[in-house]
Amino acid sequence: LIDSALKAPISATYLGCFQDQEDRDLPRKIGRNSDVEKCAGMCHTEGYRFAGLQYQRECWCGNSYGKHGSSDACKCDAQNIGDWIQCVYSLGSEAPTTTSNSRTTTTSTTTSMTTTTT
Repeated sequence: LIDSALKAPISATYLGCFQDQEDRDLPRKIGRNSDVEKCAGMCHTEGYRFAGLQYQRECWCGNSYGKHGSSDACKCDAQNIGDWIQCVYSLGSEAPTTTSNSRTTTTSTTTSMTTTTT
C-alpha cells in the first residue's frame, strides 16, 4: 500500500538564466544528466529552495541565487545548456531570494511533479 499522505507535489518555477563562476552560485552539485523534475525533486529532498541546471544538465542546489548576475545565453531545453550559466528554478511557493547583484525576470514557467517518500 502506498500512503497518499506521503506524496507531496513539488512545483519548479523557472526564474531565469544566471551566470556562474568557480565561487558557485548554487553550491551543491547533486547529479548529472538531469531534467527539471528530477533536479527539483533531489534539491527539494535535501531541503534546498532553488535548483539549477547547467552545462551537460548538471543539477545544482542552493538557498539563494544570482550573485554573479543574469545572462541571456542559457539553452534550458538543450543537452548542453551552456558553460558557466544556469537555468534556475524556485522550489515550492516561497518568494525567491536573490543576492544584491542579480535581476529576476517576470516570465515564469511552472512544472509540477509528485514524489513519494518512504
